[in-house]
Amino acid sequence: MDSDAPETSKTPSANAATYFDGTSSRRRAVMLHFADRLEISEHEQVLAAWDYADVRRADSPSGMLRLGCLSAPALVRLEARDHASATELVSR
Repeated sequence: MDSDAPETSKTPSANAATYFDGTSSRRRAVMLHFADRLEISEHEQVLAAWDYADVRRADSPSGMLRLGCLSAPALVRLEARDHASATELVSR
């Protein structure tokens, strides 16, 4: 294997999650930015910004944290499987 080749890994990046925009069933691989509110971005473009006070847990399978937002449309949701991201989200 070439040592100059970029590393590829099946392990998700820290602060990675899956975002559903509520208008299609398309899964969007997003990054979470924890600032004065939760920013959800894809390819450096902010898709949504949620106030922490509006974020709510939703039913989810074991090993995943599923969230919705009171100020977002009803079908919009965020899913985090990464333990560090889920822990950060719950702490806020």
